[in-house]
Amino acid sequence: MALLKPAQIQAWWQTSLAVSGFRLLDDLPRRVWRDAVLHGKNALPPGLFALLWERLTRRNAGTRTERTGLPAEDELLAALGHTPGFEHLEGLFILHGAQPPEAFVAGVLAQVLDRLPGFHHPQVQMAARDLDAVLDQPPPPDPAFPAHRLLAQVCQDALARLQATPFALTPTDLFEIGHPHLFRLPADRTFYRRMMAAVAGIAPWATGTFTLKEESSTVVAHFGEPQILPLGGYDSLATKGDISSLVPSELGYIDEEMEVDLFDYKFSENQLLYFKREEGAVFRIRRDVTVALELTPFFEHERHLGLLFAWCFILAERIMETFVKDAVRLFFRFSGFQPTAFKEAGAFFRFFLEEKGIFRRIFLSSLGEPPADFQSIHTQGWLLGGEPDTQRKHVPLAFPQSEEFAAADPGEQERQLGASVVTVLKRMIGDADR
Repeated sequence: MALLKPAQIQAWWQTSLAVSGFRLLDDLPRRVWRDAVLHGKNALPPGLFALLWERLTRRNAGTRTERTGLPAEDELLAALGHTPGFEHLEGLFILHGAQPPEAFVAGVLAQVLDRLPGFHHPQVQMAARDLDAVLDQPPPPDPAFPAHRLLAQVCQDALARLQATPFALTPTDLFEIGHPHLFRLPADRTFYRRMMAAVAGIAPWATGTFTLKEESSTVVAHFGEPQILPLGGYDSLATKGDISSLVPSELGYIDEEMEVDLFDYKFSENQLLYFKREEGAVFRIRRDVTVALELTPFFEHERHLGLLFAWCFILAERIMETFVKDAVRLFFRFSGFQPTAFKEAGAFFRFFLEEKGIFRRIFLSSLGEPPADFQSIHTQGWLLGGEPDTQRKHVPLAFPQSEEFAAADPGEQERQLGASVVTVLKRMIGDADR
């Protein structure tokens, strides 16, 4: 494998930028492109990358010039734009505003590039030292280097790979791409993918139709708290509300040609009109659930550890969905053997819950104790697993850790875990009203 000389790298760089309509790249796009090249995408054209950068981030990638164009590059960009999930990537940057943090931009682009097929060519290989030297002090380009022909070949190859193996971004991919700060270590990414694969396998088996009974007056008196909720249709107009209830005609006050328009003024003066909905008082029940799990060396295997946290997530999610009107909190109390990767997995799971917006309702013993008021006399206490006591409602529960379970097909393991969640929900529903 021959490495390109600095003059050849410069020819590749200049030709690609000219084809794509750039004279120079700004510092951040250039750094992200460099890292992608050195991490495996050695034949990624910098001009193509710059166009992709601008498409996703809505930010300039560098100084523009007249674009000479390349049909294969245009076809490839069009194909990428129609990739399932691509529009969600554009939405990520829209949600982060006009000036998203550089670390976020770099992290998202790096993850996108890592998933793209192709961008390898035996005649486009660069050493880090030579590439850095070219980016720092560009030498004259080698006029004999066939950069234009190689660009066409690279784009055609990437397009062929894209067509041969349809490329799609799954919700798991999009979460990973959109939260680069969560994945501090390569192990975090591996654990996340294992966990989400298990979540996808368990979830279909952990479903059902559950009918809650009306709580007894004793349960309401001891564990209930009134809550004002919007009920029924719209009742009147008000000058307070959220954007979803804004009266549509108020949008007519927006004038994009004015720096501060009438809409801005009415907003600042609290004069915008919102639909107000009818309200009613309902009682929600405070329910605190402890899930007691005894761990064994079974969880030293990283796939089993991923199964455990996937099951914990599904169990917590299903309980909160079933008792959706209530104030439900869960505490996972782990005891016994502590797997080698358990602490790191628990820390990542905590960050995962935070991004999901439910970290204030789910607690792990590996990260400390639950809030001081957890399972106080004012909450309906539950204990799933462990030894029953007289203070809490008990439901037998254990995560299977036998050799037979370990030897079972992954699909069968996921079916059993999903079925255990359904069993717990049925037991809880049967005893939650009294």
